[in-house]
Amino acid sequence: MWRSGAWHWLVAVAVLFTLSLLLGDFYRHLGMTVLIMALFALSYNLLLGETGLVSFGHAAFFGVGGYTYALLATKVGTPALVNIVLAPIATALIALLVGYFCVRLHGILFSMLTLAFGQVIYTVTFQWYSFTGGDNGIVGLPAPPLLIPPGNYAVFVIFVVVTCGIALWRLAHSPFGQALRIMRENRERAEFIGIPVRRLRLIVFTIAGGFAGIAGLLFALLNRQVFPDDMYWAQTAQVLVMSLLGGIFTFLGPVVGAFIVTVLQYWIATYTIYWLLILGTILLLCVLFFPQGIVGSLQERLKHRLAPPPSPSPLKGEGTGGGGLVVG
Repeated sequence: MWRSGAWHWLVAVAVLFTLSLLLGDFYRHLGMTVLIMALFALSYNLLLGETGLVSFGHAAFFGVGGYTYALLATKVGTPALVNIVLAPIATALIALLVGYFCVRLHGILFSMLTLAFGQVIYTVTFQWYSFTGGDNGIVGLPAPPLLIPPGNYAVFVIFVVVTCGIALWRLAHSPFGQALRIMRENRERAEFIGIPVRRLRLIVFTIAGGFAGIAGLLFALLNRQVFPDDMYWAQTAQVLVMSLLGGIFTFLGPVVGAFIVTVLQYWIATYTIYWLLILGTILLLCVLFFPQGIVGSLQERLKHRLAPPPSPSPLKGEGTGGGGLVVG
């Protein structure tokens, strides 16, 4: 399983971003943001690319991960390390509850119900001022003393993201992942051969929500603050763009998409407020010229280029020669 080398790419990405730590605070922050968004995109693609589920509420779990840590730290006062452990667990439990209702539906109905649940979570967070701070969010989050130095936290982010990435890769290449792809291609046939479709969809929905919660937790610790916008539906649209841009049927596609979208957001936003328009134009061009995503299209072209040329058929050659004799 490990011989395919996908995990080597994850380690290579971690090394590259480790090198970015030497380039100053801005690039360190940018590098960590890219890695966190890559984990968020990988968690979403577990639903979209592997299972064929289009969720419009995935950002809610990203926000819940950050808010769980923030509320435990500010309202309960539990130690930061305990909060780091509890945040993804709480997020996975909420994803389990939401998924229990959503996986009963299919197609556009599933997508709309995830959007509804996501907006309910966002609205409660946005309007409950006495508990969540409303649109003011929660700022000044405490962190474990060991993770306060930026360099230490960068190493922590790299370790967590790479570990989660390897876990997701192994999951996608396991018999469980194969069952997900069978469900994606033909749900009725999967049920016919005995695959428990609803149960597996609930499991993968919970797992994806849990990993999104880890990404949200890392993002909250990076910025030491959380806001309701972190779980707004537009955040789901952004991670959907990341997956489509890189290629939903490749493991590294969402990682590449997260890198492109995040870097463009940082770079273009410093020059113009219309960075979303520019990003949309880039996405349109990529859809036209890379219909399978950047990574997927490049892999397809590389496969055709490296494929051995077809050998001439003996029958075709004999037929040509025979035809020449008849004409002569």
